[in-house]
Amino acid sequence: MDQADEQLLSLLATDLDYHFRQLVALYQQRLYGFALRLEGRPQDAEDIVQETFLRAYHALKSYPLLKVRALRLRQWLYTISLNIFRNRQIYRFWTQRPIYTIMTGNTFVSHSARSRLARRGP
Repeated sequence: MDQADEQLLSLLATDLDYHFRQLVALYQQRLYGFALRLEGRPQDAEDIVQETFLRAYHALKSYPLLKVRALRLRQWLYTISLNIFRNRQIYRFWTQRPIYTIMTGNTFVSHSARSRLARRGP
């Protein structure tokens, strides 16, 4: 961990609300670049960064002072961003699938397609 991160963690441990802006100023562009490489879309990258800072703020607010000072800040923030990206990918995967699917042989058939096939008969 570099000297700037150590100093920032000490400041965050003493007054999170006041010094959190410094954390955002220091890491916003780095995290945006990282999220943009992962996501590929600027708006989604901005959303990931915003969610990262929200989660970081709430976590820092709930951590004891010793835990805040012991954080590896850069790695911690990048891990939060990566986990948000992964959660979004999982969510997209499951929400883009038809709700009612059944497996027939090697083919997935939606509920509506199964109904149409059943009405046609053999």
